[in-house]
Amino acid sequence: MATDWRQHTEISTDRLQSVLIEGDKTRRSERAEVLAAIADSVARQQREIELQQNLVTLALRSCPRSGGFSALAADCPLRSREKRLREAIQEAIDVLEASRRAFKSKQLEALRKNLTAILIETD
Repeated sequence: MATDWRQHTEISTDRLQSVLIEGDKTRRSERAEVLAAIADSVARQQREIELQQNLVTLALRSCPRSGGFSALAADCPLRSREKRLREAIQEAIDVLEASRRAFKSKQLEALRKNLTAILIETD
């Protein structure tokens, strides 16, 4: 009976070692897959960064020499929005100025002065 127990123990130990080895191989395989996915992601991001760098370089090279970078910045969507806002504020100031004599309103005068001050501050 002791021999059966030892044989069973040896078989169980062999099976356990086999399972551990297989588990280790599986973990290594999973780890390799994760590392490969990370490497692919990093490579993709590097390609996108290089593309952006090339686009910026191309844009800067194609800028008119007279305007240089400031000409490129002036075409920026935020700059054009800023320009439209300035124009709208200036138009409001002009309308308030023209109607100043027709409407003697302290509130309109204060508004005109405030808008004028804001435009002066941002220039």
